[in-house]
Amino acid sequence: MSDFLLDFAPPQERHTDHACSFLRFFPDIHVLRIEEDAFSLVLALNGDPAFWGPYRSVDGTVLVALVGRTAMEDAEWEQANEVPGAGGLASKAIYRLYRNGGIGSLARLNGSYVAMVYDASVRRFFLVGDRGGMTPLFRIDSETRAPVFSTHPDLLSTFLAHRQDYDLTSLCEFLMTGKVSYPFTYYKGISAADYASIHTVDLGSHVPVYRAPARYFHFDFKPCERGSDSELVEKLSAAIKNAVRRRTLSRLGPVAIGLSGGLDSRMILCACPDLSRVTTFCFYDEQNAEYRTAREIADAKGVPLIPLKREFEHYGNSAEAGVRICGGMSSLAANHYLGFRPQLSGGDFRNILTGLYCDYLLKGLALNRTKGSFSVNEKISQFCLEWYLPFFPVRTAEGRNVEERLETVFPRWLRESDTDNGRLEIECRRLFPLCYEPENIEVLVPEKVLGWYLPVIDNEVLDIYLTIPPRFKVDHSLYAKVVQMICGRKVSMIRNCNTGASVKASPMTQLLHRYARSVRKRFRQYAVAPGLATDNSWPDFEFYIHQSPLLRDLWTRKNAEATDLFRRLLSRDLSERPIAEYRGEDWHLFARLLTLKVWLDAKVPVTG
Repeated sequence: MSDFLLDFAPPQERHTDHACSFLRFFPDIHVLRIEEDAFSLVLALNGDPAFWGPYRSVDGTVLVALVGRTAMEDAEWEQANEVPGAGGLASKAIYRLYRNGGIGSLARLNGSYVAMVYDASVRRFFLVGDRGGMTPLFRIDSETRAPVFSTHPDLLSTFLAHRQDYDLTSLCEFLMTGKVSYPFTYYKGISAADYASIHTVDLGSHVPVYRAPARYFHFDFKPCERGSDSELVEKLSAAIKNAVRRRTLSRLGPVAIGLSGGLDSRMILCACPDLSRVTTFCFYDEQNAEYRTAREIADAKGVPLIPLKREFEHYGNSAEAGVRICGGMSSLAANHYLGFRPQLSGGDFRNILTGLYCDYLLKGLALNRTKGSFSVNEKISQFCLEWYLPFFPVRTAEGRNVEERLETVFPRWLRESDTDNGRLEIECRRLFPLCYEPENIEVLVPEKVLGWYLPVIDNEVLDIYLTIPPRFKVDHSLYAKVVQMICGRKVSMIRNCNTGASVKASPMTQLLHRYARSVRKRFRQYAVAPGLATDNSWPDFEFYIHQSPLLRDLWTRKNAEATDLFRRLLSRDLSERPIAEYRGEDWHLFARLLTLKVWLDAKVPVTG
């Protein structure tokens, strides 16, 4: 992805110098400044400007800029090559769409992006956000100031009269749930603009006027009727293959795919039509079963696997930078990629794909689910505020405000619905826009500072997503068949490290593997000395937070204003509970508290 600031204030009231400095998170990020009488635009690009940079038409009347990445067919890229003049190829493709079909034609764009078009001939500036809301778009809610937009709410706080006028309900909601409800932010007066929408700023008069956005896509769920899933399997398999193909075209350069021992990443790998330009990489703490399975998958497909071993302080080393880049609205414990930026930002890694969000969109991770004692299949359960990550009640006034907010987001009629559409609506409100999902730091940080594509965020895949019934998600039956269809027999027979069995295994075999995994987990818990490494992809965070000197230093760093703020949120001081007492799922609460602490430390003076 990348970042931007767009300001329609008079030139003397703009903050372009600050924006240029703020958005250059690393020295190799390209920061471009465009100054016009009517607006200023600061763009921070992490890719080749010749491909992703802005474009101005040869007659000078139309300016196009792109934040993020669009996914197009090869023919569309080729047609963009024919657009005259210098500028980014992706912006030329967008210009061609606009020239031939007007601003409404940009609703066809695919990927994760905010596309911007300024047409001087009609004195209008348009912003178009992607349909899934993966690329953030924030604005200041003000009737007295000229419109200003950005991908980063902390940058917009520069324009507030009171920069530290925090939304305490949002801060408390993050501690309780692990996320903030859309469209709120940590600031009063700053909110997310409508996603999947076309925004217009009219510059025809002496004062810029922001028009009501036009929504071009709605999550109108139409789950298929009960019966066979065979048609859905074929459609979804084809959509995923097409999504991967669009993101691995030869003109996009060499491809790197994050690989683990699960199903999502192997499916993305096997969907690649040309493996000759593909390299895989795998994160690990020790070469465990997860790592060995990733190696087996790479060998089966004949592609290289680059092992990327985490340092002990992998998360502590990148905590402050990660929190700054994502604005503190996601736990630093999910900041998996930033620590490997030196290895992943070279010339051979400018086009990175992963299988992230398959869990969310295709396997019902955002639904309330329960697993039977004697079955491997999950079932849908009644609505609960805790769904994927733990929910921590806070018994303060702000905690009550959070509960009232959640009652508005999930009203009683929706909580009590037992229909497919009702359950899918709950899922939708938890997930979209995607830049608000709980672990968004895992995606937004690499999108902002690496060459990053997520195939599952594809228009064709999202169209099919609207038709998948919840039952096909929670029992994983649909997904298992899609994986088998895309991966073929050889790769499908390699065990899935999340179950211990192959995707083709019978229910009884999967059940036996489930019990075996449970026994091994108990054995490791009582017979193996505690350590950072686990049997899966990620480290033991409870062990890590107790042993990390870096996290302890961040936690104990003095900040009087932050201390007062936490006391208002929690009615207690953070120092009243030692780090060693955060055990079990409470380590998530510690990670959320520390994320806000690090975020606040960057906002207000640190005293020691």
